[in-house]
Amino acid sequence: MVGISGYEREVTRRHWYSVLVVSSLLFFGLALSPDRAEATEFLVNTATDSDQEVPRVATLSGGGFVIVWEDNSLSSDDPSGKAIRAQRYDATSAPQGVEFLVNTTISDRQSQPSVAALTGGGFVVAWTDRSQSGGDILEDAIRAQRFDATGTKQGAEFLVNTTTPGDQTAPIIAGLLNGGFIIAWTDNGDASGGAIRAQRYNAIGVTQGIEFLVNTTNTGFQATPKAVALTGGGFVIAWIDLSQTGGDTSDFAIRAQRYNNAGTTQGPEFLVNTTTAGNQVSPDVAALNNGGFVIAWEDLGQTSSDPDGDAVLAQRYTATGVPQGVEFLVNTTTANNQFSPNVAALNNGGFIIAWTDGSQTGGDLSGNAVRAQNYDAAGAPQGGEFLVNTTTTSDQEFPSVATLNNGSFVIAWRDSSRTGGDTGSGSAVRADVFSGAGTTLFSSVLPAARTGFFPGGPVVTVFASVINAGSNAATSCVIRIPESDPVSLNYQLTDALNVPTGPGDVPFDIAVGQTRSFILAFTPTATSPGKTIFPDFVCSNANVAPIPGVNTAFLSITNTKGPDILSIGATTSNDGIINILAGGGGVMTASAVNIGTGNIDSSADASVAVTADTGGAGLKVLLQWCEIDSDANCITPLGSTLINTTIGATPKFFAVFAFDQTNGAGIPLDAATARVFLRFRGFVGGTNLSVTSAAVTVATP
Repeated sequence: MVGISGYEREVTRRHWYSVLVVSSLLFFGLALSPDRAEATEFLVNTATDSDQEVPRVATLSGGGFVIVWEDNSLSSDDPSGKAIRAQRYDATSAPQGVEFLVNTTISDRQSQPSVAALTGGGFVVAWTDRSQSGGDILEDAIRAQRFDATGTKQGAEFLVNTTTPGDQTAPIIAGLLNGGFIIAWTDNGDASGGAIRAQRYNAIGVTQGIEFLVNTTNTGFQATPKAVALTGGGFVIAWIDLSQTGGDTSDFAIRAQRYNNAGTTQGPEFLVNTTTAGNQVSPDVAALNNGGFVIAWEDLGQTSSDPDGDAVLAQRYTATGVPQGVEFLVNTTTANNQFSPNVAALNNGGFIIAWTDGSQTGGDLSGNAVRAQNYDAAGAPQGGEFLVNTTTTSDQEFPSVATLNNGSFVIAWRDSSRTGGDTGSGSAVRADVFSGAGTTLFSSVLPAARTGFFPGGPVVTVFASVINAGSNAATSCVIRIPESDPVSLNYQLTDALNVPTGPGDVPFDIAVGQTRSFILAFTPTATSPGKTIFPDFVCSNANVAPIPGVNTAFLSITNTKGPDILSIGATTSNDGIINILAGGGGVMTASAVNIGTGNIDSSADASVAVTADTGGAGLKVLLQWCEIDSDANCITPLGSTLINTTIGATPKFFAVFAFDQTNGAGIPLDAATARVFLRFRGFVGGTNLSVTSAAVTVATP
């Protein structure tokens, strides 16, 4: 069994840990709608020699979808180099027919595929061709091929670009509302190093007008376009720009241009990114149901919202190109790099963004992973970011996402695990289908900070609960932490009195609406001045997103025995929320007790400094705090300065008052980002010995 002392268990009961954990979980379950439920991850490619990579997926009007990719197998039908292959699927994800070769020209290599559905049920694929034949004998060219709904070629493969000097690469294709399509690409024959060109086609593949230059700014380098047809007609194209002009002079930027149905520009070319430090690259764009669009990109600026590496940012727009809200950070996990975003509109008016995550956390510790986040029509995240790939060995990366007619969505990605049907010498293409109403898990951990020692120290325990707020059961769940943490983890289910029950470290299921509680035992394996540990509930069809202060534990591992302070907070509404009326105030109370050794000679007392904050969120609230007696009266001066005190085996009590300073703007209820923290820090080094928190919201007048 997982170890827990009788004293710790009694402290836990006395402080109502299980009640408060569950109440906070109920808030998340009611406030955030379900985000997904996955089918079964599947291998896409049949040819498995060498690499299959760069998948692109498109939804077909008949309800199914098609996936295209680069194939390096040198199979008999294209033995000369890279080829473009595809596989169709019906609405149930069943393969339709067999994998097929897209390109007719097989000399040299064909790469960088893009695919779009046509309104008549068919689809069209474009790619970069290195054959130096068929109208473009100079260098790389853009070719395309139309298909009907059964995957039969319609007409011959055709050359897209009219301009042939230099390379034409990186095509993107979008189906238009009139049944036609548009293809855009990077043209390296431009005098300044690179330009964006495009060509429109009607439903039968006849050019409409002539090839045209997309970018107005022509200094520097413009490349890697992305395009989408807007639901109200017309289309928008986004790209990376190295002109270092027009609002972003620091390096690469993201620019975009809107067009009407006839291909006439609507308004001027515009800068997308607000953050301009460093590079902004890898844009993607999706059309929203309200006629607007959303653009996501990779930000290399290491800004305050994600200072640890590359991040994924996004911005919403109206149909007329007016920004809606501000640029926002997509990824919740910020460790290491998050990159290569791909975005698709959802049938409910929202959208989904998928990306490559290099954090090696949250259910995939072995390399890059694919994560995604759902948003509603107002741009509010729905549920937490979630792990897409089930196979976690090695790297899973470079996702492509498309929404199906039934409200589900499909995500395809490159898989380097060499498992599950493709154990050959390179990468494979895998995919999974997710439904809009699915398995949404939220977890909570208490206490939020503990202290242990190494070597020779006992296990450090916390309590955790998880609720399934979705519409599908979560299956084959385990609890994991990253291998790099200074502790190892064991877990065990607990009963209503927080007593461990049943075997430890075994998989479990979480039924719809069910809450399950556990004791987590952290065994110190190294010293650490303090690290935030995220125990992730990883299931076969879902996992939990980290929310600092809610489902994380700050663990300090010293080299000697020391204080170990347990603290717990409560609010007047007993739901973990400080509710403040406009111009008013609210309160959180907390108790703290030291179950470790004292740091004062011949005493069990620990010297601490008590302080409160909003966790770096900069919330416009005035915080004041004091120590209180059993009648909730302040016995130290109420103020915003440190309280220097001692905490021993007898609990002490504190209050934090939060006063509205928003001038009528209010603070929306968002328990993941709007919180008040009460911290107990050590006198020496200021290490967090314990912390408790509550969500805070301020009403508008």
